[in-house]
Amino acid sequence: MGEVARIAQAVLSGGLSAPEAGPAFEIYRNNYRQGLARALTQSFPTVEQLVGPDFFAAMALEYVEATPPTSRYLRDYGATFSDFVRAFAPAAAVPYLADVAELEYGLVQAFYAADDADDPPSDLATIGLESRLKWRTSTRVVRSAYPIVSIWRAHKSGETLEGVDWRSETGLITRQAHNVGASALDVAEAIVADVFRQASPLISALEALGSDAAPAAAHAFRRLLDLQALSISK
Repeated sequence: MGEVARIAQAVLSGGLSAPEAGPAFEIYRNNYRQGLARALTQSFPTVEQLVGPDFFAAMALEYVEATPPTSRYLRDYGATFSDFVRAFAPAAAVPYLADVAELEYGLVQAFYAADDADDPPSDLATIGLESRLKWRTSTRVVRSAYPIVSIWRAHKSGETLEGVDWRSETGLITRQAHNVGASALDVAEAIVADVFRQASPLISALEALGSDAAPAAAHAFRRLLDLQALSISK
């Protein structure tokens, strides 16, 4: 256990001996717990909206009690929150909640991801079939049996979920300049995106879809370039 996690565990569990522990420590401990819960609220606003602030606050505090932070940066807290939500019995009535949480954590991490050394490629004509491409450091992909991108967008625009098409979605998270967003990928686009999770030649995308799907592969690759999801691997 790292130093940050060890200290956090001691605070959350009250595992300090006298004279360290006492009424003042209990106040600090409660403030610490509430601070972590607020950090979750900031990282998972759509999840909070879907279940309501009271439900979210109770769920967040249970997560805080079970999961001390391992990083000094609050933006990193919540890496396992989607897994916790998936196993949290009271949330079972909202089966897509955990996947939305995974999408939102990906958005936070994409925002704070390190900058790439080079600008993203934009001209398809300059990329050869043997050129090796990979995800940019801010790129993330989240697969779901639910329309998680549409749900997230509805939250962002203040709309209800009545107009959401309830089908599975694969969410592509990208950062363009300082703007982070999520886009829904179709089946071919999701397959091509997975190809470049690790540095791979462009021709691998054609192989993944099959030689008879060259137009679909080209369209998918063009969209990934437009969304600035890829970098050329050196």
